[in-house]
Amino acid sequence: GKLCEEVRTEVTDLTEDERDALGTAKRLVSSHYAEPGTVKVCEGLRMGVGMDTCLGLWDPKDKTIWIDRGQLGSHMEALRTLLHETVHKESGASDCTAAFENALLEVSVQMMVK
Repeated sequence: GKLCEEVRTEVTDLTEDERDALGTAKRLVSSHYAEPGTVKVCEGLRMGVGMDTCLGLWDPKDKTIWIDRGQLGSHMEALRTLLHETVHKESGASDCTAAFENALLEVSVQMMVK
C-alpha cells in the first residue's frame, strides 16, 4: 500500500525457489487479472524509519511494485502480495478504502465468471 515508503534495499541475488515463487505469481496475476509491470524485490520494506515492515508496495511515481523478500518463501504469499499490489496499480485506490475493497471484489468475481 501507499503508506510504505522509502526504506528499501533492492535484492538481486534471489534463490531459485524465490525466483520460482515470484515467476509463478507474475504469471498467474498476468493471466487472471492484469500485468503487474515492473516488480522489484527488497529487504526491509518499511513504512518509515523505526516503523513496521510492509509486505509490498505499489510506487506510482516509479511505476514499480516492490515485494519484501520474505513473501517469496511461499508461492501463496508471493501471489497474495503481488495481486494486492497489482490491484493498487490498476485501481489507484489506497488500502482500507471502499474503492480498494470493491476493486478486490471485482477481481474475484471476474475470475469466477471466466
